[in-house]
Amino acid sequence: MPRLPQEDNLFDNRDLEGNEYPVEDEPDSEPDEPNNTVDIDILDRELPSEDVEDDRNPRTLANVKAVLDKLDELNFKLIDFLDALSWGHSGCTQDAKVRNERTVMLQDRKLPKILWHWAIPPRRKGSNKKRATGASTVMKEFAVGYIKNFASKELEILAPHLFSDTSEDVRTETLVSTSFSTLASKMQTLAPILWDVLVNFAERPSNLVEEPWARTTSKSDGSWRYQRQDRSKRETVNKRRRVRYGLHVIS
Repeated sequence: MPRLPQEDNLFDNRDLEGNEYPVEDEPDSEPDEPNNTVDIDILDRELPSEDVEDDRNPRTLANVKAVLDKLDELNFKLIDFLDALSWGHSGCTQDAKVRNERTVMLQDRKLPKILWHWAIPPRRKGSNKKRATGASTVMKEFAVGYIKNFASKELEILAPHLFSDTSEDVRTETLVSTSFSTLASKMQTLAPILWDVLVNFAERPSNLVEEPWARTTSKSDGSWRYQRQDRSKRETVNKRRRVRYGLHVIS
């Protein structure tokens, strides 16, 4: 894509507070340099598509700049606009026009992509420049706080179903009827967010340990011996491991 003229470049080719990346004439041909520090770049494998849809509508840039110019004319910051639109102003909250536009925005399928871009801004394919910071710190703090809040509430809801009456001994039928499958079903229903977190951790590659050697018994003396198993059997072992700990997905 041709380089924008200096007067039309919104960010003046500068890295503003580390939150933007400079405009590049061509993508860098060198591969990404290895990064030994833990930062947002380690999440590359988790990202949705980084293709930025900036060429489908040639008027997009002009429209965005026109809106920003209008906000400048009104001496109204973009952050203040978003705050007022998002229940931050009582008048805007009650106004039918504002309420309708907010509802449309929050139900739009582009919203998840926008949030991902705020958390981990995309960069040009093949670029070896450090990824823009974006709002990664704020988004991380929000995500952690959100999960902690809901997980705490879900645990309170789940607690009565895990409580054993101490006034009487545990009955045999109660003990026998208790299973990980039953507990998992209750947890999936009553604590869906906590359930999703646990399932996500259980199904991460680091937890699905491949076991190329399976322990079997010898036919002669009953002693243990090891036998190589194929990949399909190893996947079965991993599936059984998740079931054993009650972390299989219940349909």
